[in-house]
Amino acid sequence: MMKNRLTFGIILDWPDNHSMYHGTLLKGIHSFAAKFDINLITFVVGRLDSPYIWEKNRELLYDFMDNNRLFAGFILFSSTLSNLSGTARFLEKIRQVTSLPIVSMAVDLPEIPSVLIDNKPGFEELVEHMILKHGYKDIAYISGPPKNEEAAERLEIVRHTLSKHGIPLPDSHLYFGSFTIESGAIALKWFLDESRIMPEAVLCANDYMAIGAWDELWKRKISIPEKVALTGFDDLKMSEIFDFPFTTIEQPLFSQGYCAAEKLFRLINGEDDERVMVLRSEVVYRYSCGCLSNRIKSSGSILSSYSEPNGDFFVENRRKFREAVSLLSKDNEGDNVLQCWNSIILSAIKRNVRQSEMVTFILELQQEYHGGDYPEKEKQYVEAHIGEMQAMMTEFFVQTDFLNRVMRESASQHIIHRIENIGSNIEAMPLLKDQLASIKEIIPAANISNCHICLFDNLTYQRDGLSKLFFCYQDGEEKEFEDSEALYPTKELFHPRCHPQNRCEMLIELLFDKGVSYGIVALEINAKDLNIFEMVRTRLSAVIRSSITRQRLVKLNRKLQDEIAIRHRTEQQLQQALQTLQELSLSDELTGLYNRRGFITLSEQQLGYCLREDVPFIVFYIDLDGLKKINDQYGHNEGDNALKATAEILKKSFRETDIIARLGGDEFTIFTSKTDSETADILKTRILKYIDETNQKKDHPYTISMSIGIYLSSFNTNNSVMDIDQILKLADYELYKIKRRKKKASKGTIQ
Repeated sequence: MMKNRLTFGIILDWPDNHSMYHGTLLKGIHSFAAKFDINLITFVVGRLDSPYIWEKNRELLYDFMDNNRLFAGFILFSSTLSNLSGTARFLEKIRQVTSLPIVSMAVDLPEIPSVLIDNKPGFEELVEHMILKHGYKDIAYISGPPKNEEAAERLEIVRHTLSKHGIPLPDSHLYFGSFTIESGAIALKWFLDESRIMPEAVLCANDYMAIGAWDELWKRKISIPEKVALTGFDDLKMSEIFDFPFTTIEQPLFSQGYCAAEKLFRLINGEDDERVMVLRSEVVYRYSCGCLSNRIKSSGSILSSYSEPNGDFFVENRRKFREAVSLLSKDNEGDNVLQCWNSIILSAIKRNVRQSEMVTFILELQQEYHGGDYPEKEKQYVEAHIGEMQAMMTEFFVQTDFLNRVMRESASQHIIHRIENIGSNIEAMPLLKDQLASIKEIIPAANISNCHICLFDNLTYQRDGLSKLFFCYQDGEEKEFEDSEALYPTKELFHPRCHPQNRCEMLIELLFDKGVSYGIVALEINAKDLNIFEMVRTRLSAVIRSSITRQRLVKLNRKLQDEIAIRHRTEQQLQQALQTLQELSLSDELTGLYNRRGFITLSEQQLGYCLREDVPFIVFYIDLDGLKKINDQYGHNEGDNALKATAEILKKSFRETDIIARLGGDEFTIFTSKTDSETADILKTRILKYIDETNQKKDHPYTISMSIGIYLSSFNTNNSVMDIDQILKLADYELYKIKRRKKKASKGTIQ
């Protein structure tokens, strides 16, 4: 693979094909690599100097950048990689790990070739447009992280342009977000509730935060742009999700990725003498700032600006619409017009025309008939029915999007289910090698043609140590090796006999768990969903951890069994080993729910997913009231029955996918994702309903009652710095407050 073909390394913080920023840059790099027959190997290293263990461990992968036998050079996603560390510290790290040719994207690293985008002219134009075109003077800004170089540059542009027009940017109008959707929503809440301002316009440092701000404004029924204008940055092409498209800055991200690969190629061949290449961004004016569309502004029609296939669509369907409107008569109240519009929408969906393009098309039709030379009846009809046309279009697109999402979700859940089953049948596959090899069950569904799993010798990383190939699926078929053949130097990254013969695009993930690094997994990057990489990494790491625990316990058990025949005093040690084996189980024997170990194990994985994907979640902490009294008055058998009844109530109240556990004694907990405060109220009502039903059966001489504490992620801005133990403590504290109120109420009744 490496002798006759160049190999570029890509250093990336996170693989996510839902991220339009990362995804578009990668498409540009992949396009050049495919054109010039270049291999790509992408390392997922996390953000440098991250405080989170799920990112920090990944920095180990930087060590492989000194492999000049494998790599010809590297492309760095410098902006996101240096988000937390800052540029200087990131540059220091890169200089420590490699001397090979490097190209930086988005951040100008001193003395290192870089491909940048000049955002200043476009962003200045956007800010001045808001001031001069629309007259906005009360402007708020949602910035990115303070240490991020791009965020700092954009903030300086906003400050300078506002200052030039005598407009201040006080602290009350500035919020530092994290480039995520959630931080955009939090920023809007902060402006409206903490700073108590209602700005005329909110500018955002990227589109994700603009989406979060839009969502918060929508929830509060604050119309855009009538009450608050809103702009983004990056032009992520996501506006079809909304009722209108965003005004934003379009960055040539595909070209940036392509040019970065081209620059690295020229550097390797000694042809590039230009250290910095600068591409230009441009403003895309859309409805959210108060404009109709920059296409209409510049050309008078969206039709003349469409060089893509959709241009013919709009030309033809504008003609059809005009003909239908012109046929209006007393006997025909416009049914033909709406039927025509119905067929136009169906045609748009079949042609994959974006909803935002259709919104612009409707607005242009309205503008045309409002000011054009048409009969008054036609003008009145279009003006009267433009809202209905908008509603029809929205309903069709929403229904189509829903069906597409259901189909994608179904396929995704199928793969996720298979990933969760990797190595699950320990009894049938006692050997770790066989457990890891069960990954081949997901290979066809995930469109993977190459997969390697390599573990560090003794499951301990040493830079100059050895690794062992545990599984190899190469060019569509599994390869087998003798154990003696499977060892190879860790620094080589791949086993020498496992280099794909064809051009490949591989992604490398580190297998680790709680600070301990086990090895690496390499997967073909042309999979349908890049998000499966982290799921696979998490599952494989869990399998290795469980196998290590099992092996240690088996060895201990054997040792104790050997010694018990000689010395009876080892009986106590054997009992301890058996107890440890029993604790490995994830279920509570009495109720059949998960026990504490099971809850922590599963909820840690679910929490990590929720934090990465900005998915809201709820943790319930529930106490069965009066268990001691039941035990004292009716005996412990009835106490056990009360605990079982509580477990059944919780099973009925929650979904099968929710994690329900008995922590011990009378304490229960539930982790449920994709839920909000409204769902929490519904769930509480459901619990109370099933409690009443259970009590009405009168199968027991006591009344079942529960106290419920709730932790809502959507009301906490520090979710990302918490682990599941901390969240349980917060939910337990809420439970404590509930029980204290109950106690006070009870005392008040007695008095």
